[in-house]
Amino acid sequence: TGFGFDDTKRYVDKAPIADADKAKIFEGNAYKVYSRLKQQIAKQAA
Repeated sequence: TGFGFDDTKRYVDKAPIADADKAKIFEGNAYKVYSRLKQQIAKQAA
């Protein structure tokens, strides 16, 4: 198929779910796994 086996973003993007739920899947999970990520992003934006 030309896609990596772990390339699930394309499936989530096409799923019939609200944009807010997609944000929870991508951003929410990243913030849970990388607990200091929000702080680092804010620090770099300043």
